[in-house]
Amino acid sequence: MILEIKGIQDIENLIDNQIKESLTLEYKEARKNVNEIMKNISAFANTQGGVVIFGVKEKKGIPISISWVNNGGTKEQIENIILSNIQPKLDGYDIRQIDNPENDDQSVFVITVQESIGTPHMANNIYYIRREFKSEPMGDFEVKNAIFKKGFWDSLIEEMDYNEELAGKIIKKVQELYVYKPENRQFVAFIPFRSEAWKSVLHSGLLAIIRDNYRELLDVYTLIYEINYLIELQKYGHDMIVTQTDFAKPDCGVYLPRLIMDRAQGILSQLIQFKNRYNKK
Repeated sequence: MILEIKGIQDIENLIDNQIKESLTLEYKEARKNVNEIMKNISAFANTQGGVVIFGVKEKKGIPISISWVNNGGTKEQIENIILSNIQPKLDGYDIRQIDNPENDDQSVFVITVQESIGTPHMANNIYYIRREFKSEPMGDFEVKNAIFKKGFWDSLIEEMDYNEELAGKIIKKVQELYVYKPENRQFVAFIPFRSEAWKSVLHSGLLAIIRDNYRELLDVYTLIYEINYLIELQKYGHDMIVTQTDFAKPDCGVYLPRLIMDRAQGILSQLIQFKNRYNKK
């Protein structure tokens, strides 16, 4: 779990309680070169996320005291170094400046890094990973495994792009052709949605990365499986289904294209929200 550091009191509590460095927490002194922090930021992004507190002295991983940083341009310096020294570009981070209440020229900088879905990231041409309370170079297998998972993620994004476009086309087509009277209805041939990449991601364990938001994707693909089942029904000459929905009528049931359009609208809105959240447009 990533610590949330909001103010000076939170930092003092870490020192008072001797909260040791861990898989998701690192302390750095003011005298440390900012470039040295980059490997920790990339390592957190490549592992489970974490917090680098720049401006705390530690001994054997235990915080001893605040080591104030001259805040003149330091935040911008950290930002620039992240942008220029970590590849591929890292998006999931935040830099919080916590000022010394007794000296406006001094601060502590808290860099919060989220676990990245774009792993592996390298700092100064080296891939790092977090092991207990240390940031160490990745082994060959670890680099290949991270790239392998990234391939799954890229495939899933491509699949979601396709399904988003298909959902839009279905909605538009059914709106053009839909009429309630059975004698005036036209046959609509639907293309099934894709779900192969989703199945691969499930087997790869990649859902661990998106944790709290996996439910949204699960809801999307539940609708996709339902739509693909309805499309399969059409192949056997069915054009309606009896169901208890808002569109059900006792004498004729629900027109399948209308039901498919309803599900496609749900898919479209949820896919857009999910992709916006992960900056994967």
